[in-house]
Amino acid sequence: MAVNWCELDALIAEWDLEGAQVQKIKGSYPGEVFISFHRPGGKGTLTLMLRCSGALAQILAVPKAPPSTGALQRFPALLRARIAGSRVLSLKQLGRERILVFRLQGGKGAYNLIVRLWAQRANAYLEAEDGTVVDVLIRRRNYGEVPKMRFLHEVPEHYEDDGRVVRPCGELSLNEMLLRDVYGGGEAGEQALEDGAALPAPPLKERQKKKTSNTPWRVFSYKGFVIWVGRHSRERLAGAPCGSEN
Repeated sequence: MAVNWCELDALIAEWDLEGAQVQKIKGSYPGEVFISFHRPGGKGTLTLMLRCSGALAQILAVPKAPPSTGALQRFPALLRARIAGSRVLSLKQLGRERILVFRLQGGKGAYNLIVRLWAQRANAYLEAEDGTVVDVLIRRRNYGEVPKMRFLHEVPEHYEDDGRVVRPCGELSLNEMLLRDVYGGGEAGEQALEDGAALPAPPLKERQKKKTSNTPWRVFSYKGFVIWVGRHSRERLAGAPCGSEN
């Protein structure tokens, strides 16, 4: 479920991450990162889930990260090396742009973790102190989203009233309401949420889906053979009628 700009501000207030320390960082699937923060003042640990995949753009606090199912992905591994143990100096949204900026300071230096929640253009960037992006969650060369880029986004000085509001949540917090939507309704979802079950990972087929080709048969001639190439490769003797499979 997508969130609007004023709901993002409400989520930032609920998370209350200023002064928190980055602890565990996980991410076994492409386009996915889980970051655990220890919050001062007895507020406990909070784990944020970031998912950017296709039209999916989510950032929510979850009960805990799901168990690892493989090797740590490239971007979570980079975050673990650079920002683990860092303190959150601030977490803000750029204007109303649905872009979050985590300002971090730690033993490896100062970094900005920038999260853009723009559906098809959702992404995350680790920006060094000099403004250079160390790496991005999803590399898109056609948009220039690659290491050593610079994240430039102009924030308008004035916004018109767009009528956006925080949707009613009843007795729940906004994060809890959105999380119930992710877990799914019904008794099973409610029980999983109460038990603190790990957030279910998206089906693997959605992440590794390959496009099926509808390319028609193509014919090539090689050393006296006519070769049909399509979904299957077959050889035919020279002189066989093109387009025939027998």
